[in-house]
Amino acid sequence: MVTQKGGHLFLFREGENKMSIITQMVLPFSAGIAGNWYHTLTKGNTVDVNGLLKDSSSKLCPIIHWNAIWHHRIATEIATQIFDGVRVQEDLVQKYRKKYLRMFSTLPLKSNKSFSYYVGACSLDAITKNYDKTNLERLHSITEKLVGDGCFVEGTHYSIYCTDTIGRAFSLLDQFYGQDEVWILIKETIGLLTHWQRLVSNSDGVVASIGDSWYEKVEPTDEEGIFRFVDMTVHRKNDWVVVQNHRQSRFALHEHPHLDEVLIAYKDKWIVQGSGMPSYKQVMANPLKWRRPRNHFISEGVYDIPWLWRLRKKYELNRTVAVHEKTVRIIESGYKTIRWPVDDGIRYIATSSKIEWVNNGCKFICSGDIDGIEEDFAYQSVRYREDKKVRVVRIQGKNLQTSIEPCL
Repeated sequence: MVTQKGGHLFLFREGENKMSIITQMVLPFSAGIAGNWYHTLTKGNTVDVNGLLKDSSSKLCPIIHWNAIWHHRIATEIATQIFDGVRVQEDLVQKYRKKYLRMFSTLPLKSNKSFSYYVGACSLDAITKNYDKTNLERLHSITEKLVGDGCFVEGTHYSIYCTDTIGRAFSLLDQFYGQDEVWILIKETIGLLTHWQRLVSNSDGVVASIGDSWYEKVEPTDEEGIFRFVDMTVHRKNDWVVVQNHRQSRFALHEHPHLDEVLIAYKDKWIVQGSGMPSYKQVMANPLKWRRPRNHFISEGVYDIPWLWRLRKKYELNRTVAVHEKTVRIIESGYKTIRWPVDDGIRYIATSSKIEWVNNGCKFICSGDIDGIEEDFAYQSVRYREDKKVRVVRIQGKNLQTSIEPCL
C-alpha cells in the first residue's frame, strides 16, 4: 500500500513541471497505444509499473484528448494493482496522480468518458490517501445522470464499460471511502444499473442491443415481472424477455432511435434485436449506414432521418405489449407503418387482413386492416467488428396486431 511520508506532498522542480505539461499537451500516448498498455497491464506481472511511471507518466495523462478512456482505465488499473500488492515507489504515484488531475474530464458533458475519468481520479486518491471529496461528488453526479432509475442512457455496451471500470476498483474504493454517504449513494446506483443489465438479457445472459452496442454477456437472471423505467418497460415471463422502448430522456451520447421499438428474446435467442454498432471506427467510416433510424423496428414517421429522429421523442407512443405463456402480442393504435425482421429465403403468406412469416425460430402473424406490404432492409451488429444486412417487411395499415410464438 502506498502512503504519504510524514504527510508531505512530493514537490516538482519548476523545469521538470513545465516539461511534464508540454508532454501532456503535445506528446501523449494515442488511444491505440494507451489501449495496448492497458491490456498488457491487465495480463498480470508483465509490466514494470515503476518503470512505466518513471518514463511515461506524462504520456499517460493527456490534458486534452478526443478519447482518453484507456488512459483513464490505466490509472484505475495501476491503483488497483498497488492495492493488490504490487510495489511502486510512493513519489512516482504522487507525481502520476498530480499529472492525471490536470486532464480534461469532459465535464460538463456527463458521459462514460467522464465516468471513467473520475473512477481513475478516485482510485488514485484512494491509493495515495488523498481524501478529495470533490472527485467523489463529481463521480456521484455523473453516475446519477447516466444511470437514473437504472436504465443507462448510453445503452448496454457503455453501461458494461462503466460497471467493469468501477468493478475493477471496487474493493480499493470501498475500503477507502467506507461509510461516506456519497460513496454509499454511488454503490446503490451501480446496484440499480447491474440489475437493469440482467433484466435486459436473455436466458444465456446476452444483453439486448441498446444504443451503440454489440454481442455482450452479463450474469443471467430468471427474475419475472414487469419492470418500468423512464425510457423502457421490460417484460419478463416464462421464456420471454420483451424490451418495450418509450424513449423520453434528453440527449445522450451513443443513443439510438429506439423510440417505440420492441426487442424480443425467446430463451437464449434474440428474435428481434436492436441495430447496435460493430465498432466505433466502422460507424465513423459510414455514419449514414449506422445512424439510419430504419435500422430499428419502430413504427415509421416523417422524422426517420439521421439526427432529426430526436424530434419524435416528444410525441406520444402508441404501442401496447402483452406477454403470455407462449405468445407475445404487439398492439398498434391508429394508422401506421410498422417494421419486422424476416428470415432470408422465407416467403411470407399475405392476404388483405393477415400476413405470416418466420424469423429466427419464431412465427410472426400480423393482422388488421392492411393496406400495403413492402420489403426493406436493416443493418445490425453481430459481434465486435461483425455486422449483417437484415431482411425487413414493412406493413402499412390500421389497428395492426402482431403475435409472435415459437415455431415448435
